[in-house]
Amino acid sequence: HMCHKCQKILSESSKLKAHYLKVHNIFLPSRPEGRRVRLDTDKYTYISQQNDAHHPSIEPHYACLSCLAHYPAMTDLSAHIEDTHL
Repeated sequence: HMCHKCQKILSESSKLKAHYLKVHNIFLPSRPEGRRVRLDTDKYTYISQQNDAHHPSIEPHYACLSCLAHYPAMTDLSAHIEDTHL
């Protein structure tokens, strides 16, 4: 879990949320109850980072802590957070 402001990497999403608040004074709400898991689609199959899968067809994406949005670049996620959640 990487901070879009300073690129610090934290081990859990809850630690990243705490980092945003403590270091950057940014409060990001949690995902709504019942809508926390991304479902596979025809275009994407989601895997957890714990799988530590290194396969050429796996494209890493950066996920929003507050909604189900995800982006192929950190700059895209950063723009989303700034425009949508702040």
